[in-house]
Amino acid sequence: MFPASLREEQSAGIDAMSVKKGIGYACYGIAVTVWFLFWLFPPELLKNFLESSAAAHMDARLTVDEARLVFPSGIHLEGCRIVFAGKPDGPVVIDTVDVMPDFSDVLRGRAAFAAEGKAYGGTLAAHVAMEKRFSLKGALSVDGAVQGIALGTCEWIQSAMGRRIEGALKGTGDFRGEPGKLIDGTGRVEGVLFGGALELMDNELGFDRVSFDRVDMRGDLKSRTFKITALTMVGREMSGELDGSIYLDRSAAKTRIALKGHVTVPALNNKKIPLAVGGTAADPAIRLRKM
Repeated sequence: MFPASLREEQSAGIDAMSVKKGIGYACYGIAVTVWFLFWLFPPELLKNFLESSAAAHMDARLTVDEARLVFPSGIHLEGCRIVFAGKPDGPVVIDTVDVMPDFSDVLRGRAAFAAEGKAYGGTLAAHVAMEKRFSLKGALSVDGAVQGIALGTCEWIQSAMGRRIEGALKGTGDFRGEPGKLIDGTGRVEGVLFGGALELMDNELGFDRVSFDRVDMRGDLKSRTFKITALTMVGREMSGELDGSIYLDRSAAKTRIALKGHVTVPALNNKKIPLAVGGTAADPAIRLRKM
């Protein structure tokens, strides 16, 4: 019989060999998978797959000019256009997007990916993860940020608001909910709009357009209600503060507004003028109590 110490050394050696063999098989499997993806998954097939997946899971129509796999496991997209179902507003246009799996989540059994892109002269970044482990269905979480987005070039925003708005947008936000049911989820948004202007439809206080240096906004989404906790505008022509709620509808034009606050106009001796904004996004009603 072999001494106990020798048997333990042999057992340890066998375990080490098993681990190395397992790692080797895993690396081989990954390499083969990557090889098949790159050689047997042509760009046109990838593009069609992404477009059909969007129609099935996002309640939206996605078109992509170019899609290709990027070594070792990413996807590069160019010329993306998203049109949400049942909405006449213009498309959301994204120039380029690079998508990579988040292996730290994937190794824990949760489907997740990170994305970085360029759109409307600025940049965007997002992290998306399924809430349930080992599932591609159900609720997901999204954390994102945008920087330098030129709203004046975004047809979708102009159409949804029914008026022209300009400025460079910077912001962050998070969302928890199900794909295709964004307004039913929960979330938080915080952003700043720099150096822009907002078109006024009713020539309020002698203005048909208000320019501003910056607009700061914070809000929370819950039960189809976006509650604005703080909205402040600073400008040479007019400054103001608002808060209240926006009641979301699947049709952006039918979204109802209930905000109140005040504006200060230097040309009117800097008096605070009470302001209320109601109606819908397509036909807002602005009420000012003139002093």
